[in-house]
Amino acid sequence: KKEVLKMVKLSHTKVRAKMLEQNLKQEPFAEILGISVRHVRSICYKDTDVAVSLCYRLSQALQTPMESLLVIREEEE
Repeated sequence: KKEVLKMVKLSHTKVRAKMLEQNLKQEPFAEILGISVRHVRSICYKDTDVAVSLCYRLSQALQTPMESLLVIREEEE
């Protein structure tokens, strides 16, 4: 019997939508977060694993609860 794992990832569509809502550009956003523009691009274009501390900084910068930026995926093991 295969086990189903629930994985939590940062949702690129939710982050991008919040950035657009607030008219945030990638370069200044990277500076606010203290990460590279390349890392911001990665976050904006694919669901990704991020450290909880970065997820918190994202939620603060986007003025939204951390949970609203996450997506739960089920994967079979």
